[in-house]
Amino acid sequence: MALGGTLYQDIPSEIKTTLPHRQTEPKDAPSHEVQLLDGAPLKALTGKNRIPANSFHHQAIKRLGEGLRVMAVADDGVIEAVYHTGDRYLRAYQWHPERLYDSDEDNRLLFDDFIVTHGQPN
Repeated sequence: MALGGTLYQDIPSEIKTTLPHRQTEPKDAPSHEVQLLDGAPLKALTGKNRIPANSFHHQAIKRLGEGLRVMAVADDGVIEAVYHTGDRYLRAYQWHPERLYDSDEDNRLLFDDFIVTHGQPN
């Protein structure tokens, strides 16, 4: 994995959980919530403790890469979002906020944050 981290290759066989990380709901519907960690940019951005997420993955971060910190976790402890502590903007989301953009203000904020942080393209 990037920056020296590792992955769980298959959540169902490596992590004991009943949380659906491969949802059957439509892609534009949330299937669970994620808990936002204190001190992380995502919690500062939304001002909330939890936000909705959709889920279409069978892999997950096992060990964080160098400079990465957790922003959000699922109720089963699976890491759902990370950020880099360095000078460059790096945010990674395990869910698909682009699918929730039209229906959820918090997921829209993820895009607004990126645009504000990086400015409009030339």
